[in-house]
Amino acid sequence: MPWFLSRDVANGLEAIPIRARKPADSTTLPEDFRYINKMIIGKNVIQLEDYIGCNCRPKCVANGCPCIQLNGSLPYKLGRLSGPKDIVFECSKRCSCEPNCVLRSSQNQLKYPLELYHTVDKGWAVRTLSTIPTGEPLCEYLGLLRMIEDLDDGATETNFYLYDIDCLQQLKERGTTSNAIPGLESVKMDQVNNDPEFTIDAAHRGNISRFINHSCEPNLYTQCVTHRHPDITKACNKLGSYFLQKGR
Repeated sequence: MPWFLSRDVANGLEAIPIRARKPADSTTLPEDFRYINKMIIGKNVIQLEDYIGCNCRPKCVANGCPCIQLNGSLPYKLGRLSGPKDIVFECSKRCSCEPNCVLRSSQNQLKYPLELYHTVDKGWAVRTLSTIPTGEPLCEYLGLLRMIEDLDDGATETNFYLYDIDCLQQLKERGTTSNAIPGLESVKMDQVNNDPEFTIDAAHRGNISRFINHSCEPNLYTQCVTHRHPDITKACNKLGSYFLQKGR
């Protein structure tokens, strides 16, 4: 394997192997990093039981599905978003619809081949090995779900792999009203704290999203998605940030 440090950095945890191309120098993969495919729950993070949403069989349809109604309308077309949404409500694992239901689009495993490679001045980065359609969910940002108040002093300055779950704060900043989306009706936006409570720490445990770099001309965007609880005030530690193909 002369051209690759690893044929699969995910160690079989993804549906498609993720190879790591060997750098020109002696750089190696982070030794203190472990690949995961599920969120790890940190101390002091209280997890609520997944809600029972719909009883649709085999798949959700617009008429009568309570999960679709939370969005106002079906957010996906052929499993893709037409553009960024304030928030996307998906079916939970306790809903009756099948795994390939369109309202589980972000919950599917990796669908497109990706490669980890080392850049000259930005460290490790990710590139696709095939064309990804616009609006296609790529991956969820995974790591250790932590309370921000539990972080060590100075962690936000030294840990570059923290991803704050700030969906509610972004909605408040944009002036989104509680009646803008059916699933937000229980939220009192004027009472939303300006600082998020939770962050995802991918410094030592995470998935391929941990290596996605910032770009001034990004071809991905992040989307807040929940498939655990319809009340956002209770699901704030269950909001996933998913990277979706932006298109050009």
